[in-house]
Amino acid sequence: MPVRVLHIVANMNRGGLENFLMNVYRTLDREQIQFDFLVTREVVGAFDEEIRLLGGKVYNIPAMTQVGYWKYKKSVYQFFKEHPEYQIVHCHRDALGGIYLKQAYKAQIPTRVAHSHTSKIGEPKSIKGILRSVIKAGLKPLLNKYSTHHFACGTNAGEWLFGKSIPVQVINNGIELNKYRYTIQTKRQVREELGVDEKTLLIGHVGRFCYPKNHTFLIDIVSQLEQVIPNCKLCLVGEGELEVSIRSKVQTLGLENKVLFLGVREDVPRILNAFDLFVFPSLLEGIPVTLIEAQASGLQCLVSNQITSEADLGIHLTQYLPIDTVVPWIETIKGLTQKMDNMRATRYTNDLQIRLRGYDILQTTKYLENFYIEQYKQNRGDANESNTHCVYANIQ
Repeated sequence: MPVRVLHIVANMNRGGLENFLMNVYRTLDREQIQFDFLVTREVVGAFDEEIRLLGGKVYNIPAMTQVGYWKYKKSVYQFFKEHPEYQIVHCHRDALGGIYLKQAYKAQIPTRVAHSHTSKIGEPKSIKGILRSVIKAGLKPLLNKYSTHHFACGTNAGEWLFGKSIPVQVINNGIELNKYRYTIQTKRQVREELGVDEKTLLIGHVGRFCYPKNHTFLIDIVSQLEQVIPNCKLCLVGEGELEVSIRSKVQTLGLENKVLFLGVREDVPRILNAFDLFVFPSLLEGIPVTLIEAQASGLQCLVSNQITSEADLGIHLTQYLPIDTVVPWIETIKGLTQKMDNMRATRYTNDLQIRLRGYDILQTTKYLENFYIEQYKQNRGDANESNTHCVYANIQ
């Protein structure tokens, strides 16, 4: 029987965290390890069916906003008591994980992993957003107290959630490199599908329509850019709660023929081939998977200076810019377009360099496989000294 690991997430819709988990899940040896998921969204997640086909389970409990703190906490504890098969829980809920891991501790689950995927709390500046931030800040001490292991996508993400004094294991957001190889044939094919000719400057973004992704700034860029580079378009991949307001802004500014809304796509690697530039003005991030994917596809990336420098893979594709004004973004794009023909001709995927930096999903998966198996052995009391840190040290 495989070791069953319970991952705790908000939902399993398409997003950076969810894509990362599915990349690992598809790659790991499922005869040894199986993933199950505990979510708090009643809607069916985009990955739910695939999870079940791979042998996993998806459980749902009501969100705290639906039932209140006390019932929420009680339902988490009851779930753990009703499922003693889980000896390893891996929580991806940032500070809210303090609730889960305390209840896991009370239910005598021996391995309780807290995993940080961001470097700040992504709440809008509103009374509701401020209240959420205060609640999450108050839960952080519980997270440190009741977690047995601390993972993070990068150093900054680890320090934000756990503090500088807590040892943190960095888990790189690995991707399937073979999927992101750039070809001119794919570029032309996708552009034809999108109705974008070869001379058009196509700027791309992949991300959920939510506050941290800063879509409104993207629209401001296009609004000014099209005045100096008329033959430009912005392609937005994703969906989310702010999509309606972004569409409204596009319409108000008369940019309907400049912005393409593609929705959620299962062929993001193909879509990346079509872009000339990847623009990512997020207000906050950990190390975004989509930015790793864009670099793997050989794309020039213009990135908010609010994103950690760890997201730059060091292959000369990433520039950091401030988000207090669109002016430097416009000027940088103008500069890049002057050498666009050369950029397009020399674009390629550098698998070796990305692998050397530890972002091949095979490397990430191997570490997690070793970690889960060693924890399972230790929980049974028959493990030798764990060697998982040695395994991962070789790929950073």
